[in-house]
This record gives sequence, structure tokens and C-alpha cells, in this order.
Amino acid sequence: MEFDWDEHNLFHIANHGITREDAEAALLQPVFVRDEFRNGEDRRSYLGRDVSRRILFLVTTKRGSALRVVTVFRAGRALCEYYLSRRGER
Repeated sequence: MEFDWDEHNLFHIANHGITREDAEAALLQPVFVRDEFRNGEDRRSYLGRDVSRRILFLVTTKRGSALRVVTVFRAGRALCEYYLSRRGER
């Protein structure tokens, strides 16, 4: 999978304590959450585990053939429960 990273989105996710590697790992086997149209583009939200096994909430969009991470942060309790139930871990 090809990703679209630049200073802006790397800085933005770093403010949430997330690295590029964390975000990419979380998207290896994601659980789909929802589609939405925001700021003039189609966005898709997912839940996934990072390299430290934290459950992350990610918002992505397509840029050509690449996937751009718009934002990512640690999932709250309800989203963690949803992720675990969808993955059959609860």
C-alpha cells in the first residue's frame, strides 16, 4: 500500500503521539468504521492496532493511487470495544 505523507500530516499526527509507522501498521488489518464527505473530499475512517498494540482511530482519503492519513489518534473506550468485537477479541 502506498501512502501520501508530508510535513503537515506527519506534524499533525505527532501532536496526537502517533508516528508514521504506527499509522501504517494500524492500516494493515483495519476495521472499517464509516465513509463521509468532508472538506470537498471522500474520507474513510478505520480502527486498527499500531506496533505497540494500541487501538487507533484513523481518517484517510485517497490522493491518486496513494492513501493519505488525514488524522489519527488513540481510540476511546467505546471505539476500542467496537474494534475488539469486530475482530472477535471480545
